[in-house]
Amino acid sequence: MVAIMSGGFVSCGDDDKEDAIENTQSSSIIGTWTWIERDGSYTFSMRITFNSDGTYRSIIQENSSNDEEYGKWTYDTNDYRLTLTTISGEKPEAVTFTVKWQGNKMTLIDPDGDVYGPFTKQ
Repeated sequence: MVAIMSGGFVSCGDDDKEDAIENTQSSSIIGTWTWIERDGSYTFSMRITFNSDGTYRSIIQENSSNDEEYGKWTYDTNDYRLTLTTISGEKPEAVTFTVKWQGNKMTLIDPDGDVYGPFTKQ
């Protein structure tokens, strides 16, 4: 979905401020994040809570059905990679997402390019 292109750029003061803001936001992933979509009578919501002990819990609601998942997480602030290892199923499964930050919003992009979000920090 989103490709970040790198190249030779000359940094100016405003760019440095934006980088500092982005790094501060990315380091504060701990907490509860919510994503809600509505289309007519259809409602989808996902809430993920990242705990400081490296565990997470997510709740997905589609109309009247609920699904819950929990596991462990790691986040690499150098390359904005979030790895979720689900331990609530029959066997652990790990997926690494690229994280895109915009203000207090976070979007997750999986290895297939599927986009989840934007999540808003509560």
